Amino acid sequence: MKDAEKIFGPKHRVTLKASRDLGAVLRGQQRYEEAEVMHRKTLALSKEVLGLEDIQTLWDTCFLAQVLSCQERHQEAVELQREELVLRKKVNGPESPDTLASMKSLGYLLNKQGQYKEAEAVHRETLVLRKKVLGPEHPHTLQSMGFLGLALSRLGRHKEAETIHNEALELSINVLGRDHRDTLGHMHNVGILLGTQDRVEEAEVVHKETWALRNKALGPEHPDTLTSMKWLGFTIGKQGKYIESEALLRNTLALRQKALGYKYSDTLETIDLLRWVLIGQGRFEEAMSITNRG
Repeated sequence: MKDAEKIFGPKHRVTLKASRDLGAVLRGQQRYEEAEVMHRKTLALSKEVLGLEDIQTLWDTCFLAQVLSCQERHQEAVELQREELVLRKKVNGPESPDTLASMKSLGYLLNKQGQYKEAEAVHRETLVLRKKVLGPEHPHTLQSMGFLGLALSRLGRHKEAETIHNEALELSINVLGRDHRDTLGHMHNVGILLGTQDRVEEAEVVHKETWALRNKALGPEHPDTLTSMKWLGFTIGKQGKYIESEALLRNTLALRQKALGYKYSDTLETIDLLRWVLIGQGRFEEAMSITNRG
């Protein structure tokens, strides 16, 4: 970014894109507060130099919304994404792939905020349009299937969600391969849904495979890998296998703390699960000690 600023100046389009890209890197490293500062600065300059309806300004808005969501400031993120989507439809049209990406992001944020009915509606509309514009097997179409399945599951409509998740997983394996990150996301969704229906032995098999593949493809400390390890630990614990569950959850917690500290819900949820496993073993004082440190 410094090279771009030196060559083009601080307000040039190239410099602003480099700034946004740096913010995305920081977000990928889970340095969310630094990323927010970078994205806010970039967005302000883009609005000033390029205008509210410039494509680059719209992307800057999306990236800021994403990093706010990472910090669990979902209401702020949803408000930003709604504003961006209105402008995106005006600039790109209602069926542009970029507009559909913005719709997908809004649905995702609504789901994170707990507005599951609206999330379902947004994801259904996005899925219909993506099938029309991109085709039924496009990775982005499959992505929308996965998000719709998540919303349905949150609404307690597990059979509908299971049908969608299984279809998305099968198509993703055929189109992208079993080791692709998107495929592993669909596989994870299937495991979660099985666990939600108390089909814990089936869920364990899926979570074990997902964890192994994510560990190989993404690395042992990647957030997706840690998510799989956490859910595997929880699923094993639900079967009363507390020693194995405790080991997985302790490992997850150590890596979460290293990356995020105690501040975010991913860490706090892992603490709650570890406490639950310790209580299941009758280790009440130890369980409370871990909770208090959180």
